[in-house]
Amino acid sequence: ELELLYYNTRGIANKERLIELEEALLQSKMDIVGLSEVRRKGEEIIHRKNGNYFYYNEETQGYKGVGFYIREGLWKRVRELKKVNERICVLKIFVVSYHGN
Repeated sequence: ELELLYYNTRGIANKERLIELEEALLQSKMDIVGLSEVRRKGEEIIHRKNGNYFYYNEETQGYKGVGFYIREGLWKRVRELKKVNERICVLKIFVVSYHGN
């Protein structure tokens, strides 16, 4: 079972705003958080000190941008992170399904 969340960050262009997001997520059980309005220029995957991963992409700093915040334990299942445009990115993960009695 995966816990997913979508969040409009309204900008996490600096380190302080990213730390605020992480602190807010500490109490949650979310595995993946889809992020919009990231507002960080470029494309990067950042392995955070807490073990989680932050991915973002954006062409125009201060405007648009999307990404994901992914829990450390789920990161090994990520098969693809792909930018489509400044509003859409794709995350493909390997999911183990179990069909027991």
